[in-house]
Amino acid sequence: YEDGGPALGLLPRARWPRLQVELGGAWSLMMYTDGLIEGRVGPGEKQRLGQDGMVGMINRQLAAGLRGDELLEAAVAEARELNGGELTDDVAVLLLARGRE
Repeated sequence: YEDGGPALGLLPRARWPRLQVELGGAWSLMMYTDGLIEGRVGPGEKQRLGQDGMVGMINRQLAAGLRGDELLEAAVAEARELNGGELTDDVAVLLLARGRE
């Protein structure tokens, strides 16, 4: 599923194609629950942050030099700020990295 699909574990027979990606010597992978991207883009707004908004937000934070725990904390804090307060769904974020300073 290129743009979404059923939640992992929701449908017992759901299948996704396998994909092999060469990551190289230095890489990072951020995984998050949908609660992080389902928040709004401003208080009272109907538009959600979404995947594209999340990618833009993370790219700005990376350009500002944030890494590791600082990046995770900033991502959650900015999503809350954009939402106008606490996010209403569960939020879990995991960052794996190799070969970073």
